[in-house]
Amino acid sequence: MKKQMVAIAAAVLTTAFMSGCGGKKEVSVSTDKKYTYHAAVLAPNTWNPTDWKNHEEDVVLKNVVVPLYDFILNETKDGYDIIPEMAAEMPIDVTSEYAGNDIYGVPSDAKEGYAFKIKLNPLATWQDGTKINADTYIYSIKQFLNPEMKNFRGSSFYSESLVIANAKSYYDGGIAYDNIKTDSGYADVKDDDMWSSLSQKVVFFDDAIDSYNGIDNPDEWKADDGSDLWAKLKELAGEGTYFKVTPEIKAIYKSVAKKFGDSNPEAYKEFCFSRTELPPTPWENVGVVKNDDYTITLILGKAYTPFMFEYNSLSIRLVYEPLYEANKKKAGDIIKSSYGTNVDNFASYGPYKIVDYQADKYMKLERNENWYGYTDGKHDGQFQTTGWDFQYITDQPTRLNLFLQGKLDAVELSATDMDKYGNSEYRIDTPKSYTWKFSFNIDRKSLKKENTDGVNHTLIANKNFRHGVSLSLDRQKLTDTIDIAKTPAYGLISYLYVAEPETGLLYRNTEISSTEDVP
Repeated sequence: MKKQMVAIAAAVLTTAFMSGCGGKKEVSVSTDKKYTYHAAVLAPNTWNPTDWKNHEEDVVLKNVVVPLYDFILNETKDGYDIIPEMAAEMPIDVTSEYAGNDIYGVPSDAKEGYAFKIKLNPLATWQDGTKINADTYIYSIKQFLNPEMKNFRGSSFYSESLVIANAKSYYDGGIAYDNIKTDSGYADVKDDDMWSSLSQKVVFFDDAIDSYNGIDNPDEWKADDGSDLWAKLKELAGEGTYFKVTPEIKAIYKSVAKKFGDSNPEAYKEFCFSRTELPPTPWENVGVVKNDDYTITLILGKAYTPFMFEYNSLSIRLVYEPLYEANKKKAGDIIKSSYGTNVDNFASYGPYKIVDYQADKYMKLERNENWYGYTDGKHDGQFQTTGWDFQYITDQPTRLNLFLQGKLDAVELSATDMDKYGNSEYRIDTPKSYTWKFSFNIDRKSLKKENTDGVNHTLIANKNFRHGVSLSLDRQKLTDTIDIAKTPAYGLISYLYVAEPETGLLYRNTEISSTEDVP
């Protein structure tokens, strides 16, 4: 669950790997030899840019696509540089050209941040050599937002990464579904007027409900009488993308919310949407403009700094029109494309291409010889791996055994593996930027409702009580017992958090403020 609550930090997560090469060795790579990396990962369901959901699907995409602007290690190896990739140069702020524009809603006094012109890399092609140009970008973004498809990643352009002007109303297609839970509380919508969806992102999970389904989370979807609530919900939902919330569905959501740790009696609303009929927005009103064959302008729904525009443009990924269209078909009340589910219905435009794939077994990638980066003189020393061999193995002992046989180049260590291999010279720790935590409901009214004879839950709302809980935690023992790869943390912000995005300065590397400066 990704619900945001007040928290006490417990541990910083790191991942321990065993690598086939010692971390201190220098490796010289010759460009006339092949270097295939062998890895064990979880199987993807799709690597369709418009519909991917899980990390293992993004792993595929990151090898076969490249962004407009990329983040690379700087020369001093203590930060990053931003470079144009699929773009020919850094973006140009053209807000002044659209200020006061009624169609796009850019404020009349806007000076910067609302519109960026992008000159595209003329060397970019698909793996078959077909040129990538402005029309490719126009088509791809239009498919992300296609109202007939309700693609999962459409939200990247109307509410999340890069909010494009009028993208939401175009995506809605005349019927807007909006979250009942808002930043200011719950919208005033009657239960009888609420709708839900299994495939669209909901507030409760910050993800689609089917990403937390009853197959992967069976205990949470089991009723008190032992019945399968997930199977029942799917039956009640039917084939449509959205469905009305009935009293029976409401009861399921209340039960599931509680099983996931939220006893708030109104938590069911975080699975729900309001439904409003509106005039459809024409594509011509969406903030994506073709200036010429190799230049586009994006007009945005809110202002972005140049850095945040470059960073959030990472969500722009392309689809190959002939294959995307050829694989469209009716799916219930919408249209879906099976693009990105096998070798033949997907095209790469990155450093690697998919050459072999068998569902739930393996995927093989090789160099995409039509990628401009191998010949433009700007990527020397990069992409020395010539191929990737992904095996889909979920069983950890099997992964470790294959590594010890030399059939995998790296393996993630479990807590039990650390007892034997934790001090190995081949162990590499990869820190991650988030922390584990204990979360508390601190709303006194909600806590009071949970009080019973002899049990006073409102005590949790007392800051001093929570401080006492924090002081009582033996973080070192906790990490040593539960997961030895973790390290104790004494704050929610780990040392990987960036304080100045433009320079890459880490928060923990900034000057320490005196206690007098702390409010």
